[in-house]
Amino acid sequence: MISLNSDPNTSLVMVSNDPCARAPCLRLLSILHVVFRDNKSVHRMIILSLDSHYDIELSAAVEASNTYTPILGDLTGRLCHTLCLRLESFNTNLQLKIESIKPARCFHHESDTIEETRHCLLSLLDEYRSLEFVVNIVDTLTILATRFSLHARSQIDVLIHQIDIEDHEPAILAIFDNQSILPRRMSQVWTDERVSFLCRLFQKVLPDVSRFRQTTKMLHTKTMLSKLQGKNLLHLPICNLRTS
Repeated sequence: MISLNSDPNTSLVMVSNDPCARAPCLRLLSILHVVFRDNKSVHRMIILSLDSHYDIELSAAVEASNTYTPILGDLTGRLCHTLCLRLESFNTNLQLKIESIKPARCFHHESDTIEETRHCLLSLLDEYRSLEFVVNIVDTLTILATRFSLHARSQIDVLIHQIDIEDHEPAILAIFDNQSILPRRMSQVWTDERVSFLCRLFQKVLPDVSRFRQTTKMLHTKTMLSKLQGKNLLHLPICNLRTS
């Protein structure tokens, strides 16, 4: 069994006061995650590094956390809390915030962890409206909702609201793609009211047929909803698309 303590060079780097020395060590641990996957000292080391005030070390710690998150076990809750504090901090630059969102997709083992993550991401969604930020948060919230069905209904409402207020077409496409994931996993949450409202959004963001044909993801979403409701939404008055 390989232990960090068996390698004096590794130990020396991690106790160094130089963040430029600690960062490459964290990246190496990320690459060697298969070797150190069960090493609790490595897990704690990564979590502690997330409190760093240096971007170079913090970025490496976020990268490592993304690798180790699925195997952290009882330390997942601690990592979740640390990352949420980092995301909410005004001192964290936008790119690091975006990188810190991806590990949250694995925070689905405990209900408390999911609740904390969801609350954190929803508050950020109202505050940051850049394309990459919106897409990453929406994707993460949808993944968590598929793992924790109690949030499925509220997540559909979040997606519908985001489509309604979003101006960036790539973001709208990504959100519609999320809409197609939830019906496959939990069709019971799609009420007639939600389906009708989504149809109205189709009309709003897709003013003509030619554009609609180019957005296959949204066509897939409409097909999925049609199957759920047992009727062809393309022929409903509220979902008619202009043909000229």
